[in-house]
Amino acid sequence: KYFAISFSTAGILCFITLIVTSTLLLIVARRAASLHGRSVRWKGITTVLLTVVVLLVSYLPYGALLVISHIGLSSTLERAVHSLTNLNVMTNFFVYSLTVPSFRQF
Repeated sequence: KYFAISFSTAGILCFITLIVTSTLLLIVARRAASLHGRSVRWKGITTVLLTVVVLLVSYLPYGALLVISHIGLSSTLERAVHSLTNLNVMTNFFVYSLTVPSFRQF
């Protein structure tokens, strides 16, 4: 019981860290671009945001499952949630293909 609580707390902290660092990265990129008189490259921002959103969408149900695992869910729902974590791996190729022109050329 305590393992699930501590593990889910660590997961929540990782999600919060991911959101905060991604936001800070975007703020720093915007400031750096404005200091040098350039505009922000929206393709790069789109890549970062899509990657973070897909990661959160794919792992949030798993985190919720860990938090409420003591309730006892059906094995089908558990398998579906575990399979959803693979969404991040599967969509990264498409996110980069859509947002990074050099990745498409490769």
